[in-house]
Amino acid sequence: MTGKEKDISRFLRSRGGALLIGALGLGGAGLAALGGMFRDVADASADFGGLLLHSGLPSMSAELSLALSAVAMIAVAVMMVLVNRTFNLLRTSSVLLGGLYLLMQCSVPEISARFVPGTVLALLALIVTALLYSCYQRPERTQTVFLVFFLCTAASFAQAAALIYLPVLLAGCIQMRSFTLRTVVATILGILAPFWLMLGFHPEGFRQLYLPDVWFSPSMFLTGDFLSPLAATVAFMLVWCMMMLMHNLYRVYSYNARARALNGLMASMTVATMVLAVVCFGAPDSYLPPLMCFTAVQTALFFRINYERRSYIWVLSLAGVCAVLYIWNLWI
Repeated sequence: MTGKEKDISRFLRSRGGALLIGALGLGGAGLAALGGMFRDVADASADFGGLLLHSGLPSMSAELSLALSAVAMIAVAVMMVLVNRTFNLLRTSSVLLGGLYLLMQCSVPEISARFVPGTVLALLALIVTALLYSCYQRPERTQTVFLVFFLCTAASFAQAAALIYLPVLLAGCIQMRSFTLRTVVATILGILAPFWLMLGFHPEGFRQLYLPDVWFSPSMFLTGDFLSPLAATVAFMLVWCMMMLMHNLYRVYSYNARARALNGLMASMTVATMVLAVVCFGAPDSYLPPLMCFTAVQTALFFRINYERRSYIWVLSLAGVCAVLYIWNLWI
C-alpha cells in the first residue's frame, strides 16, 4: 500500500475514525426524525410481537422514540466494543465495528429514527453471546448457562424472534467445550424458569400465550413506494453479510482452537439472524438491527484480516452504499 492508503487504513482503525462514522450515522437518523422526513412502517408489517406481549411497543412521541433509539443503538455499539476487547474476537482493539453498526442502521431512517424492538434484540444477542464466551472450557459455569437461556426465553415473551437463538446457543455450548449433563439441565431449567415464574405471578398469562405467525409474505413488504427501498436494503445487507462471513470463515479456520470457537459462535449467531431475515422478511423492525450488528462484526473482522490488502476500500464502499441507501430510503 502507498503512504496515503496506509493513512486511510490507520484512520479507519483509529477511535477517531470509528467515532466519526458513528456520529455521521446518528446525525442522519436525527435529521430524518426531527425533520419529519422519514415515513413510518405500518406496525402490522413491521413487527410480529412476542409470545405474551402481542401488540409490540406502546405508542410514543417522535422525540422520545428517537431518544430511546439513539440510547439503544449506542448501547449496542458499546457492547460490541466491550465484547471484542474482552475476548479479543477480532484480534484488535479497534472500535470500527461499533461505528459501522451505527452507520448501517442509521442508513435506514425507518429503523433508526424510532425505537424498534430489533435494537433491543441486538443488544440481547450480544449479551448472551458474551455470557457464553465466558464459559469457554469451563463446564462448571452452569449458572451462566442457565442465565443465557433464561434471558433468551424471557425476551421471547416480548419479541418472539429471540426464539431463533435458542438452538444456536445450545450448539454454542458444544463450541465452547462446556457441554455436559449439568449444562443440559441448566439449559432446560433456563428455558422453563420464565414460564414457571409467570405461572406463579401471572397465571392468567398462560391463556394469552401464542406463537406469532412469522411467515410473512414478501408482497406485504414490497407494497407501497416507501417499502421498496427498504426491501433493497435488506437484500443488500444479506448479500454483503454472506460475502464477509464466507471469507472470514475460510481465514478463521487457520486460527487457534479458542479463536475458532469464539468466531464460530459469532458466525452461527450471524447465520441464525440471516435465516430470521429471510423467514420474517416482512418484519424489519424485528430482525434488521441484529442483522446489521452482526454484519458490522463480520465487516470489521474482514477489515482486520485483510488490513494489508487494501481492505479499507471495502469499508469505504460500504459507507458509500449506506449513504445511497439513506438518501433512497429518505427521499426517493
